[in-house]
Amino acid sequence: MKNILKTLNSNRYEKLFLFFVFIFSFVYLISKPVIISPDTYGYLHVNIVRYPVYILVLRGFKIIFGSSYEIILVAFQLIISFISIFIIYFNLKSLLNLKFWFRIILLIIFLFPLYPDLYTANNICSEGISYPLYLLLISYTIDFLFKHQQQKIIYLSITLIILSLTRG
Repeated sequence: MKNILKTLNSNRYEKLFLFFVFIFSFVYLISKPVIISPDTYGYLHVNIVRYPVYILVLRGFKIIFGSSYEIILVAFQLIISFISIFIIYFNLKSLLNLKFWFRIILLIIFLFPLYPDLYTANNICSEGISYPLYLLLISYTIDFLFKHQQQKIIYLSITLIILSLTRG
């Protein structure tokens, strides 16, 4: 058992493990129906109370992909979510020096909003891209404050501006 844990602790095998978890999650979640919420129509009709970033994303996907834009948008939101989870996962791993089991719990916590009942990425609404932006914002803040990576203030600022223009 210790050998298995030691093997999974190596970065290469851990990244491979995450890759398979993300592929399984992607296949499972992409097979679920797309959720059209009441807010979706507000973004499609460019209501004045909606923030501009998700309007641009939604309308851009609709213009480029036509009637099949919904499933492609969900795939895009899932991929962005997985990239953000990957970044914050390894960021927290290096900062906190977590054991393997705690990292698995952390991964489950990060994946939880993508699964039922929330289906964050399957919802054609601003939560689909704001959740990964929140994770990136936290990750860049950790880099800036605790790892003293001063160049991350640029990424932090850009992510904060995009997030503010997505969710307010």
